[in-house]
Amino acid sequence: MHPFFKNTWPVFLLFLLLQPGGMFAQEKTVTSAILKSEVAIFVQTPPGYSSKSLRYPVLYLLHATPETVAEIAALVDVLHRYAGTPEMVVVGIPSDELNIDRAPFDSEKSNADAEKMLAFLEKELLPDMDANYRTNDERTLMGEAASGSFTLYAFLANPLLFQNYIGTSSSFFDPNPAYFKELLKKAGAHPDNFNGRNIFLATLNGAYSNQLPADKDSSMTAFAKSIRSTLGSEVRLGHQAYDDWGLVRFPGFFDGLLWVNRP
Repeated sequence: MHPFFKNTWPVFLLFLLLQPGGMFAQEKTVTSAILKSEVAIFVQTPPGYSSKSLRYPVLYLLHATPETVAEIAALVDVLHRYAGTPEMVVVGIPSDELNIDRAPFDSEKSNADAEKMLAFLEKELLPDMDANYRTNDERTLMGEAASGSFTLYAFLANPLLFQNYIGTSSSFFDPNPAYFKELLKKAGAHPDNFNGRNIFLATLNGAYSNQLPADKDSSMTAFAKSIRSTLGSEVRLGHQAYDDWGLVRFPGFFDGLLWVNRP
């Protein structure tokens, strides 16, 4: 865990507890021809957004609720205030009934569902956000657990869609090693597509409430090395294996946001 997180964790908790109700995310509906549904997303703009003319980076949070969007928006604000990282618009994308952003990548159907989800982001959601909010070209995709798998998939399958990718999970690589190894092999044929991209992978050494075996992170560590060897200097990769992060997502997200926003 980054020492900055340890030093500012009490500040963040206090900031979160003191949030007024009006700071929670607002719901917005996006009509998706690709997913064949109305997609309700949650958007939270930075403090002072309405009184400024600035354009902002956008953080897209997978498997989101209005509450988790508010929590991550508070995290972004703490980092902006105390570490000088950018203010951001935070967009929460909830999982639909099919949980296609949490696909296990173990069948043709689940892989096709993930492709549809990525197409929805590229062709519908991102253009809608750019048209209706003051955004700039810097986008971050962030997911945990099974949505961390989708984040890793999006990075390898369409690296130009986002500048930054943050995946946090105890085991988002383990169930799908053959799939991701093949995807990385294909990505290696076009390393220029990864130029300037940042990816931060947060995993565990095994102590998720002391319930997992101690070697849980070994395969993800090996895969991170494979990303480095395959894509070389084109991509900037950070990988942190935590001894324990308890039952909260914040260490991986906090360190990830801090890492991708610093040179």
